Amino acid sequence: MSKQQNKYKGYLGPEDVTGIGQYFGLARPFNLDDKITRYTLLSTVLAFCAEACWKLTQNVPVYDACLAGISVGFSLLLSFMLGMELDPDRKIGGIIGGILATGWAFWQGEPNFIVMLLLIFVLRMLNRSSGDKHKLFDNVLMLLCAWWLGQDGGWLYPMMLAAAYIIESQLHNGAFYSLYLAAFALGALWFSNGITKEPALLSMHYIIILAASIILFLPMLRMSLLVETKGDRSIRRLDGQRLRASNLFFIVSIFFITFFQGNAQGQNLAPAIFTAAGVGIYLVYDLGRKRKN
Repeated sequence: MSKQQNKYKGYLGPEDVTGIGQYFGLARPFNLDDKITRYTLLSTVLAFCAEACWKLTQNVPVYDACLAGISVGFSLLLSFMLGMELDPDRKIGGIIGGILATGWAFWQGEPNFIVMLLLIFVLRMLNRSSGDKHKLFDNVLMLLCAWWLGQDGGWLYPMMLAAAYIIESQLHNGAFYSLYLAAFALGALWFSNGITKEPALLSMHYIIILAASIILFLPMLRMSLLVETKGDRSIRRLDGQRLRASNLFFIVSIFFITFFQGNAQGQNLAPAIFTAAGVGIYLVYDLGRKRKN
């Protein structure tokens, strides 16, 4: 098999139509022929409009209202995308999480959607759902997100990314250069606001939703080994061990970041926490429905 015909060539099968696959190994397309995806994109626009209009009724400036709308809209869309990484065989769980996250944002405030973007790319790197390894611009994006969040007080995000790189290098067909990238991720701590040793304030409602979401998500760790979805480029069934490792890493990450960094990161991680709950809820429902049939 020649280099031009290897399994990683192309973005949607054997031909790279857009050329993006040369630079982004973790980029995944939206299937606009899928009804659920179309409804999710429409809901994203509606969530943006609803949040922006709500802010305008509170005499918030137009620019700030639009930014709030973008954060809420992206939290719904990214919850859907995150759900597909946590449970590639089912899409509804991400939508449930997105709806819950949108309602939470109206009540508690808008999250920083860069957190969700980083989580999605980290999980794609670990589970190889795109069917390819992480490439130059994937790593640049993840390192920039970790650096930005570190600057904003989230010093655990560069550490989380470094741990993800180390784990990826040790998984089946892991990339050895991930170890070098882990060093770059740890280097981002130098530019952060510093590691806070003081105990963080964590409200009871964050403790409750975090605990409930983790419990609901636990069955997915078992089902990860039975995944049937194929990678976008490789057209091969996803590695169940990789998917389980990425899901376990996700649960541990959201727990430790919320526990050690308190309410500030609890708010930013709320879409991820609710997505874990949505995935768990729909998984149990789907398994129960299939058992009856």
